[in-house]
Amino acid sequence: MNMLSRSLVGGIGALLTMGWAASPALAMHFDLVPLALAKSCGQSCPKVITAEGEIDGDAASQFVRFLASHIHDRTLRSVVLLNSPGGSVEGSIKLGLVMRRLRMATIIARAEPAGRQGTYQLVSGRCYSACVYAFMGGSKRVLPRGSIAGIHRAYIPGVGPDPVGHHIPRSRPGPRTSINPDLSAVAIARYSRLMGISLNLLRTAERTGPSSIHIVTRREARAWHLAVGKF
Repeated sequence: MNMLSRSLVGGIGALLTMGWAASPALAMHFDLVPLALAKSCGQSCPKVITAEGEIDGDAASQFVRFLASHIHDRTLRSVVLLNSPGGSVEGSIKLGLVMRRLRMATIIARAEPAGRQGTYQLVSGRCYSACVYAFMGGSKRVLPRGSIAGIHRAYIPGVGPDPVGHHIPRSRPGPRTSINPDLSAVAIARYSRLMGISLNLLRTAERTGPSSIHIVTRREARAWHLAVGKF
């Protein structure tokens, strides 16, 4: 059994039994790509996981199922390349928690063909809005030069800005719309502290409206313990 199999097999078995509810649209998808880190690695090139697209409430359970289907691949490494415009805060936190439990490293990047048939190379990626909460889950987090992390105040489509603000407009006549406790400011702050992130990141996000974006500088990434620049 390879290094990833030894560390994940028990954790994946437990996570598969959690039974998270599926959401209607499953935008984020996962794949394995071999990285051309050596000229002659051929079939033994190390493979990393790519996570592309919008994060929904089912992303975490999909990720666990994906890993379970590849657990015996000896070339698989515990590295996730994140490239996402954001999505569900709750779904992103669940995904981040799974990645932390399985001790995955996260890199904001994409994979593109490297020229040698069947292999790929890292190129710059983006991780906006709720994606940053998934990124936080990495046991090691890398923001390479050229890649972008962007944050803002959370927003619930059809309801209005919050969970880190206070006023939630009604989505329709009737009782005030309730917010899932997992999306509350307190829960987000608790998760961020658990991941080792400075709460200054959340304070900056709160000051940035949901229709705007604050691009995290390299200095902020270091000061907030969000990421390093190199793996």
